[in-house]
Amino acid sequence: MKDRPYDPFDETLSEQTLEEMAAQRAQQIEDVRRLISTGEGKRWFKRIAQNGYFFSTTMSGPNSVLNEGRRVFAIGCLIEVAMAAPEVCAQLLTELLSEEAKQLEESKKNERRPKAHRAK
Repeated sequence: MKDRPYDPFDETLSEQTLEEMAAQRAQQIEDVRRLISTGEGKRWFKRIAQNGYFFSTTMSGPNSVLNEGRRVFAIGCLIEVAMAAPEVCAQLLTELLSEEAKQLEESKKNERRPKAHRAK
């Protein structure tokens, strides 16, 4: 069967086709589960999240459309990981939020310092 999105209004889908689609989706989820269980997969997901504007606005500057595209891709990856391994996803998001909070706190400290003491 060719990959095609499920259309609930397509009356030509047979029971076998639906079973094939379910099996294919189950395999996709298992692939993500295996990937995210490795150190490499976790680092990959963190890179996607960090570059995907999870924690910042996308609609500013000349690259708004590009940034929003990155965000949509990253959210798609987040959904896949959340479906495959919800506990790992929660752990990784907690780590990312912690890192984001540390960076925000550091930038606030730098804003409060006199200009002569700011790191260059």
